[in-house]
Amino acid sequence: KENLVAQRDVLSADIKTIKAGKPKLSNYLDELKAVTPLSVVLANLQITDKPFGVTIKGIAPSPLVIAQFERNLQESVYFKNSMISSGEKRGNDSFYEFVITVTPARKGGSN
Repeated sequence: KENLVAQRDVLSADIKTIKAGKPKLSNYLDELKAVTPLSVVLANLQITDKPFGVTIKGIAPSPLVIAQFERNLQESVYFKNSMISSGEKRGNDSFYEFVITVTPARKGGSN
């Protein structure tokens, strides 16, 4: 029984160390899903290391929805410095293509 308690304590310490470190890529992807409006379709996600950043390409039904998505990213603890770098009507249909660039926070919550 003492051995199990000792193992639990070691694992708990390991978990705290992991949580204190950099968030995993899956944390960023979960957050991206959470802040993306339901009417937005993401077409491409490009992650660069130098400079550390993300380029998001997609389509949305209106410029207002694109602006809301950018605002959601800016208010997230996982992202900072979001900026709409392009947004224009797509051909003859009613959708707008957009490109948003954003910098992931090195640690979730450190904007």
